[in-house]
Amino acid sequence: MSRATAPDINIWEAVARSWADLNQPFRQAYALMQAGAAALNAAKRVHAARSFRQAFRLAHSIGAHLLSDQIEAFAAKARIDLRDGEDDCVGKAPFGLTDRELEVLRLIADGQSNRDIARNLFISSKTASVHVSNILSKLSVPSRGAAAAIAHRLRIVELS
Repeated sequence: MSRATAPDINIWEAVARSWADLNQPFRQAYALMQAGAAALNAAKRVHAARSFRQAFRLAHSIGAHLLSDQIEAFAAKARIDLRDGEDDCVGKAPFGLTDRELEVLRLIADGQSNRDIARNLFISSKTASVHVSNILSKLSVPSRGAAAAIAHRLRIVELS
């Protein structure tokens, strides 16, 4: 999967505005969902959350249940809360882990490979590998298994 760029996000947002100008809420919501996906690929989680929330509210308001479900699935996979006012996406993480590293640690504790992590978080396998290395360093452990054990023992994986 290639990494999205700011122009990809900008294009989808422009498409959404165009559909809004034409009073086409379904198509607008779809374009906003795509903008959210592009923002995730560009590692812009707050931007993605904003797009997904707007798309979800719009799709829900017009009764587009399948589109609402698809937006919810994207957001859930990225661990983005669709409730209003939740721009932080994920709370403060322990051990100096970034929010993204905490997400990766949860997936490590779930037994996922770098490839699985990349697919679930819409990032490259190389980026997933870098996150795993940073996690092992911050937790001062030699392996994924040891990191997973710490995450389970300290109930880090249960944080939301």
